[in-house]
Amino acid sequence: MKRAFLFLVTVAMLLIDTSPLWTQGEPISLQEIWRREENGMTFERVCKPGRIVKMGLIKDSDIYIYLIDLRTGETIYKTDPQIDGYVLEFNYFGDRYYLLDQITKELKEYDVKTKEFKRIVKGIISSSDSSLVGFNYTSHSLMFRNGNTGVLLDSFKIPNTPNTPLFHVSSTGYEFSIDSRYFLFGLYDPLNSSTSYYYIYD
Repeated sequence: MKRAFLFLVTVAMLLIDTSPLWTQGEPISLQEIWRREENGMTFERVCKPGRIVKMGLIKDSDIYIYLIDLRTGETIYKTDPQIDGYVLEFNYFGDRYYLLDQITKELKEYDVKTKEFKRIVKGIISSSDSSLVGFNYTSHSLMFRNGNTGVLLDSFKIPNTPNTPLFHVSSTGYEFSIDSRYFLFGLYDPLNSSTSYYYIYD
């Protein structure tokens, strides 16, 4: 009986020791690292490994996209709608970002730290196994490529949606799972914001 009591007390102590602070009646205070307050600025995506965040801002009928360093609050890059269009993305690890050249219509890869141009790629989002995925507006398909060689790995024709180049991949609705197996994405019609589609691709 005494052993059973000691065992229960030990288990209870371990549970209390490993339980979250809010279950122990102690307040949690989080340290504020940085703050960005700008009228009209909205959150879009975050990259945990690279500790960068993508924000959007509509100003004077133009859309600006920001990449911000979560550690310092500094702006890594801000798009110019006349030059970059609306495409500014980052890869899985947050060490590369991508810009669309409005003249050549090519996606260009840059280094986050040095801002140096690296190469032209055929995809935007990179998974943890370096797979790039891009959206082909003509065929209405997702195209998966090897991020190092550019070789096409897989393609997926999106079913039950209008085969129209008006549809875009939602900036807030796509992500690889941690193991790179699943890809979550959304589509929207820019002329009809209520028309959206969301999928998970294996």
